[in-house]
Amino acid sequence: GNLELENVTKIVWEYLRIAANPQSAIPANLQELCRLIARRTQGNPLCVRQYMELLMAKKLLRYDMQKSSMWMFDINTIKKQTMISDVFAEVLSRKVRLLDDKTKSLLKLLSLVGYTFTSRMVLDFGSGLFLQKSTDSTNESLPLSSFTTSTQQQETSSSLLILLKKAMKANYIEETSDSFQFTHEKVQAAFRGIMDEEEKSKLHLMICLKFVERPDHVFQY
Repeated sequence: GNLELENVTKIVWEYLRIAANPQSAIPANLQELCRLIARRTQGNPLCVRQYMELLMAKKLLRYDMQKSSMWMFDINTIKKQTMISDVFAEVLSRKVRLLDDKTKSLLKLLSLVGYTFTSRMVLDFGSGLFLQKSTDSTNESLPLSSFTTSTQQQETSSSLLILLKKAMKANYIEETSDSFQFTHEKVQAAFRGIMDEEEKSKLHLMICLKFVERPDHVFQY
């Protein structure tokens, strides 16, 4: 869920300490920076870290090793020059493309299923999605054939849940009381954005066919 200002402040300061000297002084206007980051990221943990990376990449937040040994920033410049919506989407798009193929394929599928989904949906939709097959020349995501044995089904279910846990560890997915959801609507949009229309159409068709095949599940979701 979204973090309060106090926890956003902790993330920001931990990030700064990791990136520089752990003994460096706390900027007097750190709280103002943290309030701005909390507002623009809506307290989303993934967004907070991405926003910090953005500020550093744009040199709007930099560590002065030569003179003050402090983190330096101009809060007014940051307010004017950085908006989280566009740049966050750009940063996310680059990062999700670097995910391993299996995790990326599952999250692309789930981004079309919806913002919120259950573990049963992950298993039902994901089981027909892909099988990573190694060859001498290439590795490609190939459609799974129908599973006919309980052993195969168990292995597939186990693999999908492992991928889901990897996505949660990377802060793309989070668990709620009775389901899962993307950590931010822009994370969902990022996975949708790396697909072309042909891939989206194929996945939409697969989702629709799964609902037709298992109509009893529609209302259980």
